[in-house]
Amino acid sequence: MIRRIFQPCRNVYYILRYLGFAFVRIRLKILVQKKTGKTRRRFQFQSWDRILLSDILKPGVPVSNAQYGDYKLADPPSFFFPLNAPPNSSIFFKNTSKLRHPLLEIRLSALRQKNCLYFFHKFHTVSNWHYNPIDGKYADGDNVWSDIPDYRPEQGDPRMLWEPSRAAWALDLARGRAAAMLSDAGTLYWQWLDSWLENNPPFYGFQWKCGQESAVRFLALAIGFWSTGAERAREQSWFLFARLAWATGYRIRHHIEYAVSQKNNHSISEACGLILIAHLFPEFRKSGDWRSCGRRVLQKELKRQIYDDGSYVQHSMNYQRVMLQGALLALRIAEIEGEPFPRELYDKIETCSAFLFQMMDSESGRVPQYGPNDGAWIFPMNECEFWDFRPLVQAVHYLVHRKRLFPHGPWDEDLVWLYGESALHAPLEKVERKSSRFDTGGYYTLRDRDSWIMMRCHAYRDRPAHSDPLHVDLWYKGINVLRDCGTYKYYNPDQPQFEHYFDSIYAHNSVLIDRKEPMDKVSRFMKFPWPKANLLDYKAGKGYTCLSGTFLGYHRRPWRVRWRRTVINIALNQWIIVDDLYGKGEHDIDLFWHLNDLPVKEGDEKHSFIIDLGAEFAFIQLLTLNAEMKTGIVRGKTDHPVQGWISDYYSEKKPAPVIIAQGRGELPCRILGMIRFNDDSVLSGNVQDNDTVELYINSRPLVVLNTLENIENTVIYDIGKKQTKGKA
Repeated sequence: MIRRIFQPCRNVYYILRYLGFAFVRIRLKILVQKKTGKTRRRFQFQSWDRILLSDILKPGVPVSNAQYGDYKLADPPSFFFPLNAPPNSSIFFKNTSKLRHPLLEIRLSALRQKNCLYFFHKFHTVSNWHYNPIDGKYADGDNVWSDIPDYRPEQGDPRMLWEPSRAAWALDLARGRAAAMLSDAGTLYWQWLDSWLENNPPFYGFQWKCGQESAVRFLALAIGFWSTGAERAREQSWFLFARLAWATGYRIRHHIEYAVSQKNNHSISEACGLILIAHLFPEFRKSGDWRSCGRRVLQKELKRQIYDDGSYVQHSMNYQRVMLQGALLALRIAEIEGEPFPRELYDKIETCSAFLFQMMDSESGRVPQYGPNDGAWIFPMNECEFWDFRPLVQAVHYLVHRKRLFPHGPWDEDLVWLYGESALHAPLEKVERKSSRFDTGGYYTLRDRDSWIMMRCHAYRDRPAHSDPLHVDLWYKGINVLRDCGTYKYYNPDQPQFEHYFDSIYAHNSVLIDRKEPMDKVSRFMKFPWPKANLLDYKAGKGYTCLSGTFLGYHRRPWRVRWRRTVINIALNQWIIVDDLYGKGEHDIDLFWHLNDLPVKEGDEKHSFIIDLGAEFAFIQLLTLNAEMKTGIVRGKTDHPVQGWISDYYSEKKPAPVIIAQGRGELPCRILGMIRFNDDSVLSGNVQDNDTVELYINSRPLVVLNTLENIENTVIYDIGKKQTKGKA
């Protein structure tokens, strides 16, 4: 009884403490409007025929279909490129060996067969816009969106339903037309759009459930329309597209307060949608209000959501891309209108782009697959692979500086669509990618010649999604050797164990104490209490590099344990990761090292593993002190607890190896991990009479570590030099 009362009260306390009274007020207001039927009445249009030009256009604008078409064609608004004249992009398709697959030519052919690419990876037939082909389930298409629940077992994951409606197919048709690969792009565009309009009347059905989805859809359809769709008879094309634009703007504007309350990329996408619609259709009666609202929300939210070091409020690399693409497009539209945003907004997104540049792998253009990710990519106007962030960073850098960061490549196609071919002649600016610290967001990188590490050490001020304290990513020559497992599905009623696994500590390179996670999940996207971590040391000078942080999430009951992680670059492409646990009593300890989908086997030495990287090898060794631990490799485990799965693309999972060290010991204890590339040296340890721990490679003393007795008050610093001590 006490627990049933205490738990809800504690959750209310955390909501007020972390999210604030303004959040609660907005959510209560939205709930009351929904319960009283106000939201339903506001959106009861039922059919496209009820949206009349005479009702939505300003006085003086022609309201007959044909005359309105003539009106728009006589003076079409400026856009990224002229109407029916997309930029020539054929230059980007000369070498397809390094482009994403399936290639554009294959995707265009599939569109003729009503096959849509889901999450930029696999085809599914779109026979019904309310059908979820991945889960094999259906959504409600007959009621106002506000009356349809977000999550129902009979409809499966909402993202599966929304994916074809995000209209990446319209962008592919635009690019196919621009590259002279498709002669009937306009016909195909209207076949797909007519089908969508027929099956999704304004505000009815699940496809209208989310304002962000509406904004992303309209952006793609607008580029497709400007490239191919306006070739249809003017009395039909402009009338139909204006109806869709108005309905989208109306849907966003009358519920954008909810998006703002979410404190994430939704508000940025919706603001961009309002700005775009108001720009393309200034003759709408509401365009002035929509444009003003979009600009106001965009400025306020960008300032709040982007931390001062360029990291992002959602703690997610992919959601940071979603936000930054929306901001990029909105700022570009404002430039075309001749009313650019204040310079401080350019500076804000430039820090965000610079952050992603430093988080980027030099060889592949990929960033760590860190944080929640629903497979979103709202401006895929290139043939780069889904996780290649060079197109975005190149475009944002050009927006701010009118210079390029990368030499010419397929990542330049975004520039051509947004600025024209002249952007390709912009000067190349050389920026060094180096070891970097981002203290506000708690991201830290250490870089060696061929390898680099990212570690997260953060005290959360905004809602966390994944449980990943002191997570470490390790990269070597473009391969993400130690990795985040990704995001599989947000809603998986048939396999709830996988829904929990991918956002839990079990799917991250982290440490679990006593088999209990440091945050309690109280709703689908909410965990309490928000954890804290403190940076202890960061050195990235010549001779050696060192990074150390402590996690405070286990310091309270029932654990009463402190955990410190130290990462050291001891030599060329050789890394040590030291996990120190101190407190009192015995505790169960689980350490996880998640690997990419690579061949791995146990080595000859105790607790050693060999990873086959193709032409090269990685060697991992673990040494535990003051605790007996078992180590092993797990791949594709489905019973509790789930282990050994990764998701490179949303809605798809595959088995992958994870090295697990498990044991129980009296604290304090230390776990040493050594990762080396193309080296057969052997890691060993020794505890002297005075409890000083020595670390050896091939019997040669390498590091003298601090005593376990004094572990709480010392920090590891120098490697192969005189030991330095410091307070934690």
